[in-house]
Amino acid sequence: MAAIISKHDFIVCVSQERFKVYQKGRKEPVFHCSVNSSSDNSTEDKKPNKDSSDDNGSGRILAYGFSRSGQYFALCNDCKQLKIWNTQTDWNLHSERSVAKRCTALVFTNKEDSILVADKAGDVYNFSVTEPEKPGELVLGHLSMLLDLAVSRDDKLIITADRDEKIRVSLNPNGYNIQTYCLGHSEFVSRLTILPWKENILLSGSGADSDQKVMSYHCCSNNGKLSVTPQDQAGIQDDLLQHIKQDVDFFKDGVKTEPFYAHLHKKSFDNIQDYLSRKRQRIEEKSAKQKLQESKTTATAKRQKTDDL
Repeated sequence: MAAIISKHDFIVCVSQERFKVYQKGRKEPVFHCSVNSSSDNSTEDKKPNKDSSDDNGSGRILAYGFSRSGQYFALCNDCKQLKIWNTQTDWNLHSERSVAKRCTALVFTNKEDSILVADKAGDVYNFSVTEPEKPGELVLGHLSMLLDLAVSRDDKLIITADRDEKIRVSLNPNGYNIQTYCLGHSEFVSRLTILPWKENILLSGSGADSDQKVMSYHCCSNNGKLSVTPQDQAGIQDDLLQHIKQDVDFFKDGVKTEPFYAHLHKKSFDNIQDYLSRKRQRIEEKSAKQKLQESKTTATAKRQKTDDL
């Protein structure tokens, strides 16, 4: 995964198991971190350490995000770790806990007292921010992989989206109480967002129904330098943009990875032609074994009859 996320004066650049933090007015990154390293509070760029990862994970970052005020930044990696940093105290590690399954999405509540984590098994867990050692509590579950979640402004509703085209609206913290479903998608629902300027509007995005390219955006030019449109540049400080341009090599490992949604389309997930072909092959193999067994049985019977004579 390679991505850039910003909040107030901070810009976080994510690539595989590492991330860097830039801040307005500072020429160098204010924080470097390799998630699978033994020491997180370091400003030295660290190389991946495969030996330090656990649970057969590499430390690759799967989900991340800021709290509403920007005081906290959290991420989950494929070692089933949830880590939270306090951005107001020089990015000190606030909490580190284990999650049950590999995470697919996370979001802070607007009160910033807890964080909701969705996983590939379809469950959502609530982790306390104010009690950094407290284990996560199960809030709700789907029968399909969860891909994104959001919370309402008053934190009373949890909106979840899954691979099976559904958007569910549940009560928080009583997630078993389902308020409604938002239907209409015909592919996996990959993104949810509530408009910050009109918080009664929910936007959702899903996979395309066809193989045709809908839109393309090139973030790198031919010479390997990061290219940003004037509209995008207007929202980014010039000094931060310049440092990110110079550090484009940081993203190389992340952009080489296969897209997360590559195997979620129905045409590849439910490949009926491949299934029928394998089924026919199994039937033919079973039939051939039965004929061979019948042939052996007949030959044995003939031999026995000959011997009796």
